[in-house]
Amino acid sequence: MLAKKLEAAETRRRPHFNALFRLITIAALFISVCFFSGSAADLNGFSEALEYEEALKASNRSEIELLKISKADKPMDLSVFSNLKKLRVSFCKDARFIKNIPETLEVLDIEDSAGVCLRDINRNCPRLKVLAVRQCENASVTGKTPDSLEELLIEVCEKLTLSVAFLQVKKLTIIDTTFTNQVRLNLADFRKLEEARFYGCEKLFLSGNFPVSLQKLHIINNGMIPFAINLTDCVNLEELSVSQEINSVDFGKKSGLKSLQVHDSESFELVGELPRSLEYVDFFQVNFAEKVEVDLRVFANLKNIDVSDCENFSLVQENELKKEPTQNGRGFKAVM
Repeated sequence: MLAKKLEAAETRRRPHFNALFRLITIAALFISVCFFSGSAADLNGFSEALEYEEALKASNRSEIELLKISKADKPMDLSVFSNLKKLRVSFCKDARFIKNIPETLEVLDIEDSAGVCLRDINRNCPRLKVLAVRQCENASVTGKTPDSLEELLIEVCEKLTLSVAFLQVKKLTIIDTTFTNQVRLNLADFRKLEEARFYGCEKLFLSGNFPVSLQKLHIINNGMIPFAINLTDCVNLEELSVSQEINSVDFGKKSGLKSLQVHDSESFELVGELPRSLEYVDFFQVNFAEKVEVDLRVFANLKNIDVSDCENFSLVQENELKKEPTQNGRGFKAVM
């Protein structure tokens, strides 16, 4: 049956990554994990939001839930927007310009605001669920965050100072960011963490066991010293995407992993066997530390497998299977 499925396989086009991939552009990062589901912070809807000056003239100010401030270069009072849920602030010189933020605020998006300092968000936004800091150079996020905070997104920030407790978050995404200070995250402290994504970050260090609540984990090209991860307790983990900083993975025997991606690893150790629950597998330029033999017939749910430029990887009873070769002829791919 599997042989017949492989005979009918359709070639799936793989993006070709050059040296620029290692510079971690945002586009390349999201292409590299394109078969993973899920999105970043809940920042939708701002295209319909009113600008601050326009909103002040509206007769229904107390009903406005979405608001944009495109240039925060002077004090702006938000107290008249008593039902405000989402706020986007751009080109903000000083966060203190934003005064009297309603306690109803749930989403705060700060973008293109060089030098902005966010202090004690807990005091100003006690019900905040999502905080996004994007494209902010020489910015800082310090103090306390509210217990209600569920998602933190930091994206394309240079020289960011991060000194804040956010252990209660469920979603944590840090993309293409350099820190002024060494940021050490003990992931064991994040008891509610469900999704963690770390792409192209400098001075970021991860430690500790991953929480049982974790469902999605991406660790890609952060320049960390290679380390091993133990996922034996992560029985809820469904997606894993890693690159060269992860040199060993132990899934344990209870894993329900559905999607696995490993790219650009010079020495990768697979402890035990691949989870049989897998649906999507993608190995690209991986040198396995020890020989790995995989029999695809034991993966009842497998839909797609792509292996290219990998050492010490082979299929059991390979002569019984028909596979589509990769474009460079140094691997195979199949869509089940």
